[in-house]
Amino acid sequence: MTVAGPLVFPGSRVLAGWWQLLAPFQPQALWVAHLLLHRVEALACVSRPRSLDRFARLVLQALTLGHERTLPALEDRLHLGRQTLYQVLRRLQQEGLVQPGPSGEWQPTGLGRHALERDEYPAVGHERRRFYFVHSSAAGRKPHFLDLPDAISAPCVAPDDWAFDVGILQACVRQPAEWKRRWGFPLDVEEVHTIPRVGPPADALEGGPDPNAGAAADEPAAALGLPFPTPIPEPPAWQRVIVDWPEHLLSALVLVAPGSGGERLLGFAAHTEGWVLQAERPAFRLGEDWAEVFPELTEESPEIWQQAWRAWCQQRKLPLAEVEACTLQRHGHRLRVGAGKRLIDRLQAVRSQALRGEVWLLAGSGRIRPAAQLELVSLTP
Repeated sequence: MTVAGPLVFPGSRVLAGWWQLLAPFQPQALWVAHLLLHRVEALACVSRPRSLDRFARLVLQALTLGHERTLPALEDRLHLGRQTLYQVLRRLQQEGLVQPGPSGEWQPTGLGRHALERDEYPAVGHERRRFYFVHSSAAGRKPHFLDLPDAISAPCVAPDDWAFDVGILQACVRQPAEWKRRWGFPLDVEEVHTIPRVGPPADALEGGPDPNAGAAADEPAAALGLPFPTPIPEPPAWQRVIVDWPEHLLSALVLVAPGSGGERLLGFAAHTEGWVLQAERPAFRLGEDWAEVFPELTEESPEIWQQAWRAWCQQRKLPLAEVEACTLQRHGHRLRVGAGKRLIDRLQAVRSQALRGEVWLLAGSGRIRPAAQLELVSLTP
């Protein structure tokens, strides 16, 4: 588990190396982020299309032919043996494909007819799933879902205000398929189970719906476009426990040039040990709505660059008056500094790497800090 402590950020040479590694993605801007994540583990009701095997198809077809559908009549028609046939019917009943009638006749359900027509049907089951949400330190800002692969982040010590509202996850499940595709939320998740409320339902107490009430087992699997999901029994309370694990991910955030789909933000995993950047492929991708997940990137103040520039100059004992006389402009991944002749001469005398564009600065003091390459220009004509 990562021990809580001061945030450690890469230096100028590391940032320059990262920028070269990310060049194939044509980056426009760079941030370094210590992301705090909620790794939420919950029991999900999952709906997936299941193929109809030949044996099941044979029995379903027999139920649609002829007028008599009792067990003896089906046995005479299929010659499977009564015990075997009954076991097949019971399995199909458990899958929601057939149902017995009061007179002993069997008939296909709506799901069974759908399976015969499409050769597949939505089968529902329970699975323990992981969902990642970016934690925000800003007051009143809710965590946002982030499509991350497993095992890319590391456990860490949670801050004092650590909490997760399960309603945020449930709201994601209720979103339309278009929203889920945009953010990478799994389309096959039909419901997230919670521990049942003890006592009267919330709607009886507050005049509203019970937020713990899940979708009925026969609701359509709209996200997959397949109706009549297979009914399943309700899981016990102990399996419904939801766990929120705090995790940490060091990431290089890169703004990619606008294309046919608009701006994109790519996140690349990194490690402080050796400052290794996994630049082969992004850990996550966000579309043109990336600011909904990382609004901090759009709230940058010019003052943080003044402070970063001032700190860099103080380390080199440059005269404060000459430093304060400089002008600063941020252009994408560059911080253009207009400096006077005396300051330029001082940097030339010590052969500063800043004159060759080899110096990178990080600005700010938060978990997410913008990075920029120094570009010195003379203010003297």
